[in-house]
Amino acid sequence: KLGDSCTTDGSINIQKINYGLIQCHTQIQNTYFHELAHNIFGMIGRIDLSDDEVLVQGVGNMLFEFFIRRNNY
Repeated sequence: KLGDSCTTDGSINIQKINYGLIQCHTQIQNTYFHELAHNIFGMIGRIDLSDDEVLVQGVGNMLFEFFIRRNNY
């Protein structure tokens, strides 16, 4: 598990250590957007969608791609 989020307060936590392996910047960003997608679905009352990891990962990936392209990363 690389991150977690809380819909109640909107917090997103990214794991600092991945079992002794260093996470690259891209992996940290991707994890952030994955957790953001969980929060988005949770905050609109769609816990069923928040529990769908395939959907959450897809939405997180699209948010990440938008961020990368928008910022010419």
